[in-house]
Amino acid sequence: MTVDFGMRIRKLLLQVCVPLGLALASAGYAQAGPHVQEPEVAIRLAKVALAKYGLSGGDFTDEYAEIVQTQAGITITTDVIVWFRVKQCPTGRLVVHMTPEYFVEEIYSLRNCKLNGIPAY
Repeated sequence: MTVDFGMRIRKLLLQVCVPLGLALASAGYAQAGPHVQEPEVAIRLAKVALAKYGLSGGDFTDEYAEIVQTQAGITITTDVIVWFRVKQCPTGRLVVHMTPEYFVEEIYSLRNCKLNGIPAY
């Protein structure tokens, strides 16, 4: 009896990889980029990053997370930007610039908002 190993491997791949790929896609793991439907995750992680500057839950008066996509030629860059108003800066805003995976890239403040250790622009 001869065994066609090539056919058996193809059959095994179809039986294992296709269902696994479908399961991952339905779970959301096959999607690239940010989870636009989860801005609260970005806000929560940005607050954790701001805690090292002495800011806590009672300091925040307003918050907003947005997904920004910029096209340069054929490349599209996606960023997550979280905006905060804090009691210490009634006219300015704190900005936390993040990657689509919610890693903090930069923290800064705008419009006369000067907080210890945070760059102001």
